[in-house]
Amino acid sequence: MFGMAKKVLLFDADGVLLDSFEFGLKTHQKMAETMGWPVPKREVAAKYWGLDWPAFLSKIWPGLGVSTESFLENWEKHKLPRGRMCQVPGANQTLALLSKSHYLGLITNRQEESLLRRLKEAGIDVSLFQFIQTFDDKLPNKPFKGVFDKVLESIKEKGLGKEDCLYIGDTLYDLEASQKAGIEFVAVLTGPVNKKQFIDEGVEEENILSSIKDLPRFLAAAASGQVRSGLHTYA
Repeated sequence: MFGMAKKVLLFDADGVLLDSFEFGLKTHQKMAETMGWPVPKREVAAKYWGLDWPAFLSKIWPGLGVSTESFLENWEKHKLPRGRMCQVPGANQTLALLSKSHYLGLITNRQEESLLRRLKEAGIDVSLFQFIQTFDDKLPNKPFKGVFDKVLESIKEKGLGKEDCLYIGDTLYDLEASQKAGIEFVAVLTGPVNKKQFIDEGVEEENILSSIKDLPRFLAAAASGQVRSGLHTYA
């Protein structure tokens, strides 16, 4: 069971708050078609989705030397549309509800300018978060050890520790990062990873939610001892 009611909720952005995977897949496929690069298949993009963008580009286009700068330059050069990203249904409403009783943090591999722009266009209120960490903070990125060090240092001033935290993510990189930090994890199925994949990695089925909208009910059940621990030590 969860040892105590979780006071600190830490969220990934893409696939948890932003409905971004299919949007991102089409964006990268369009660029590939325009530039004559190999078009990334869905299963390949899904495998590496959740890494920071430079790492993701190197995985889907190995050996081409595609950087974030060259990607954006070519996107503008060929006047390709940016498109508008939507929130996962109910994300902002759920965050607003949870912010009344919890410390909310956002830890993402997305770059800050892109994050803030996409959250705004999706209608997600950034002011609901008391802590935001992005790729631009030059800290370890998921899934590497140390991702949560800054937020843990921040909440220490409030007398809180990792035992008070819950990380909500949609990829196996999110799971791995939380395991390395010893932070409890809950998965949502609004990203590229399905339930079986999470279960195969040791996540209890009851700790896998359809979406962020199920989180308040899950937290209430966990606080009353009806949910098993989402913590699995990374080996």
